[in-house]
Amino acid sequence: MTARLRPLLVLLLLCAAAWTFREVPGFGSLPLADDDTNIFFNPHLSAPGASSLRWMFTNLDYVHRYMPLGWLGFSAAYVFTGLDPLGYHVANVLLHGLDAWLLFLLLVRLLQRFRPNEPEADRLLAAAAAALLWVVHPLRDECVATCSGMLYSQALFFALLAVHARVSEVEARVRGSAHAGWLMLGFAGYAASVLTYPVALFLPPAMLILDLAWAGRGRLRGLLPGFLSWGAVAAASIALNVEARYTVRSFLLPVSLRDFGVLPRLLQASFVCAVYVWKTLRPACVLRMADTMVFDVDPALPIWWLCAGLVLGMSLLAWALRRRAPYFGLAWLAYVVLLVPNLGFMEHPHTAADRYSYLSGCAFSVILGFGLMRLRPAARPAAWAACLACAAVCAPLALRQARVWRDAPSYFAAVLTGTRLDYVRHITVSRQALLQFSGGDVRGGRVRAWEELQRAPDVAGVGLTWKQMAPASPLPPEVAARTLEEWPAAPWSVLHLQIALQQMKEGRIDDALAHLDAALELSPDYADARFTRGALLADLGRGEAAHDWLVLRGDLRPGDRGRNAFLGSKVAALYRAEGKAPPRALATP
Repeated sequence: MTARLRPLLVLLLLCAAAWTFREVPGFGSLPLADDDTNIFFNPHLSAPGASSLRWMFTNLDYVHRYMPLGWLGFSAAYVFTGLDPLGYHVANVLLHGLDAWLLFLLLVRLLQRFRPNEPEADRLLAAAAAALLWVVHPLRDECVATCSGMLYSQALFFALLAVHARVSEVEARVRGSAHAGWLMLGFAGYAASVLTYPVALFLPPAMLILDLAWAGRGRLRGLLPGFLSWGAVAAASIALNVEARYTVRSFLLPVSLRDFGVLPRLLQASFVCAVYVWKTLRPACVLRMADTMVFDVDPALPIWWLCAGLVLGMSLLAWALRRRAPYFGLAWLAYVVLLVPNLGFMEHPHTAADRYSYLSGCAFSVILGFGLMRLRPAARPAAWAACLACAAVCAPLALRQARVWRDAPSYFAAVLTGTRLDYVRHITVSRQALLQFSGGDVRGGRVRAWEELQRAPDVAGVGLTWKQMAPASPLPPEVAARTLEEWPAAPWSVLHLQIALQQMKEGRIDDALAHLDAALELSPDYADARFTRGALLADLGRGEAAHDWLVLRGDLRPGDRGRNAFLGSKVAALYRAEGKAPPRALATP
């Protein structure tokens, strides 16, 4: 029976992931929330090749993270989908399903090691229940429903592969059999994870906790090579990311101790840690993501000490249960350790974004899986049914909240609905204005941003957003409201054209065409992009150039006639080269 049960449970997990996030492939992008920089306005993104790979592994000044394999993942999706969000969303949902499968297998191995006398079917059901709640929990939404979230699902995939290899290495050492292969696989998997995105920087100490529990202190010396090799990778990754952080000046630099003291840092870290615990236990509150932005830490307010008390209380409980339920203490310690890079020790302000819990949330699955196995056999069926009922509640909730990430307007509307903080509301409205401005409504976006600036002149985020729309700020309202000639089309279309022109100089013709198509999709009447696309297609000997020429010819503007004649001559030559008569329209002045 158990031989059939395992594949059925894996199928259940994959189906749950597919059903919960079934709408994600139809989502768009979030151009003001990382997707623009990472993918859709990234001039370096292209199919894998010598020059692109060189950039991926050597660049430290484009973003504030060192993530060469993360770029490679985006590049692989780009091969199939270009600048269409579909491919990135499909890859992300598939990776989430694979992560659920690897988490289930890991839970099975842990329960088999530490609960060997329990029925195998019970262990499989407990592992499946714990993994199921992880896969459908609304805390997964931000990672799975956004294109840039692919960084986290890919990084976790490699991290879980590394953990499996490490467990196999420890098992081989305990048996006294060959283990060098598993050691190398674990090292490669962990390196691949931190080179995708540095979310698993503190996985080595978390794994050391598991190593000691699995093999005992007597074998600690034999386990050190693996731990030290992982630690060396983590240290190198930290150094590279710190270098990138200080190189990219457009991002906030780490705050000094003079500006943000030790006590506020500890209180902020406790708050972030408690937020993820609270969101895990109460998934309906996940939507209030904006209220977890920490702009001020006031030790005089009780909320900060309540969060610190919660974290301290959970830690004391773990210590008190160290003999009766040692798995709880070890999993809680691993949870806190894994969260260290995301607790905001070096940053202020800081946001407890849902995506930061993608890896550390696995620790709660370990706690749940072992907790289910501590129940009496007679009580377990009811507990499994309760987990299934919770999953049945979480899945539609996750589906509904995933729609928040459908596109930028949906996201900003959800933030406005969910926040109770005035400064978050002001920043969100100004970002909506920037979205309106960038999409082509230059006048309307500037008017809205200017009005918000008058309401909240002291909110830094509002002022920074206004400067993105008015480089000569401050401008009087009548100038701010004017549609300026420097924007002949939607600003995003202009940016696509600029990227395309640069890529043409580099010989990246297919990438340039993708950005020109994106520019014309947003602004179909953008003559500069239309002309550039037609000329490029004519040079390539492709017949689609005739369409661009006819469109330009039908809507001539002052200054377009010379360019139109030039493109028309190229199109005529293209027809003659194919042995065809040029369109009669070419002979008409």
